[in-house]
Amino acid sequence: MKATVAQNGIIAVAAVLVTALIFTAAVQAQPGSRSPGGRFMGDGPLRMLPGLRNLDLTDDQREVIRDIAEQNRDKGSTMVEQLGAARSALREAVTDDVVNESLIRARAAHVANLEADAAVQRAHVNAQILQLLTPDQRAELQELRTEAQERIGERLGRRRGRR
Repeated sequence: MKATVAQNGIIAVAAVLVTALIFTAAVQAQPGSRSPGGRFMGDGPLRMLPGLRNLDLTDDQREVIRDIAEQNRDKGSTMVEQLGAARSALREAVTDDVVNESLIRARAAHVANLEADAAVQRAHVNAQILQLLTPDQRAELQELRTEAQERIGERLGRRRGRR
């Protein structure tokens, strides 16, 4: 089934928001504190890798993760700005009174290239963070990811059932 223009727009906005969260807002958050259960809460850089916040990280691990986030903040902010501008330019081309197919394709390709660059950057950051984890933490992170994917699948299944 082909995605509609509205669905593509929603996906695009979600991608920009995720990138923005990963590279900017997460780094600007203030360090949190331990909850009564011992979990570290509210630390922005721990949002960089889904599930990371739920691991029992050492203070040293959290500090290195903050450093990684800080090192990548400017590059991430630049990428978010570039993606936003490219998406706006694409949106303008798509909604123009006259269809200029070559312009739309060129702008869509530019957006795709920027998204690919952002994905590669996120992968590098994630790899740096994953190297800090113990084998047990990696296993727990994988379990958390699997559970999250299952919940997403269940929600999507319920939504599809409503149609």
